[in-house]
Amino acid sequence: MLMKYIYLIVICILFNSCFVMQTGSTSSGPLLSIADKKTDKAFGKARTVFVLGIGRHKRDFLVDEAQTNMYAKRPVKSNEYYSNFTTNVAHKLFLFGIIFVTKATVTADVLKSATAPEPRQLPFVTDNYFINDVDSFGIGEELYYKVGDGPVKKYKIASIGTSSIKLKSEIEKTELEVKPMDVFYSTKKNVNGFKPGENVRIRVFLFYDTVKLLAINNTEAILDVDGEYYVRPISKVRKN
Repeated sequence: MLMKYIYLIVICILFNSCFVMQTGSTSSGPLLSIADKKTDKAFGKARTVFVLGIGRHKRDFLVDEAQTNMYAKRPVKSNEYYSNFTTNVAHKLFLFGIIFVTKATVTADVLKSATAPEPRQLPFVTDNYFINDVDSFGIGEELYYKVGDGPVKKYKIASIGTSSIKLKSEIEKTELEVKPMDVFYSTKKNVNGFKPGENVRIRVFLFYDTVKLLAINNTEAILDVDGEYYVRPISKVRKN
């Protein structure tokens, strides 16, 4: 019986013994105007666990993941911006170094600009580009567009008029005339930390599958699933 208590005490000591080391950095600014006011505090976290030196993240990637988490949890609103970034990386060793836990935390002040710009009437159309509530688009730029209930297709902007945009399909060699305020999917817009061209994860039945994010708008993403285009809500997409 005594040996059992000794073993239990030794196990508790092993699991509770840890060494903590922290590193951090602070970046002040930007401050666009001295009249700008702090409205909120944004923060993001990420962590990884190494067992006998085997893990899935390097320090730099972990900080990036924490920053992406912050952008997703507290996106800036109209006339807001991030300032005074702080990065903290904590390392914890358990079981005399067998288990190594790294946790990254990124924080930033959310400031609201005191001088709000005049709202631009959308769509804003020129001879070379146009802006709608999704993104700005220029002649020659590629985008994705869905005609009615049909499939999503990839197009290139052929010309821009005051009331219509001409799209051209390089694959089907067809042209399509649409309106500037129609729903487009941008190949360069970032939404909640997601960027077209990167790999993301979506749930397929009980498991997550890795697919490529092709384009995005404010609410939906275009995904390449085995060579076919699929539309999914951004809320259903996960970082890879």
